[in-house]
Amino acid sequence: MQPSRSYLVLIGLTLVYAALLANALVGYINVRQLYDNDRWVIHTYDVIHAINHLFFTVTDLETAQRGYVTTGDKSFLTHYENSLSEVDNALQHLTKVVEDNSERRQDIAELRQQVSAKLEAIREIVAVRQSSGFDSAQ
Repeated sequence: MQPSRSYLVLIGLTLVYAALLANALVGYINVRQLYDNDRWVIHTYDVIHAINHLFFTVTDLETAQRGYVTTGDKSFLTHYENSLSEVDNALQHLTKVVEDNSERRQDIAELRQQVSAKLEAIREIVAVRQSSGFDSAQ
């Protein structure tokens, strides 16, 4: 006995609906994965931006220090003081951005030590310039 025509149509429609449901499920999973990937890309750009901000802030600090040491112009000290506080803010922001990654937190702790050593060297040069003049600060 052969299946009736309406039974075959019902089986065909069921298969089409199952395929549509499977397609919708795969589409949902892919969109969800794209969303997660996009979130990580944005996070990575945030980290890169925070690192660049710290780098340029330290560069500004060095520039102000060199300007003061070279010219003795006190206006460079204002820029120097502003940059000092901005370096701390940039480090705090970078620490906050990577707080979800324990490996990067360790890297930031090491970076913080290196930046502190650099800041101490810069402070020392400025202090020598203030107390002993240009020739001693070179």
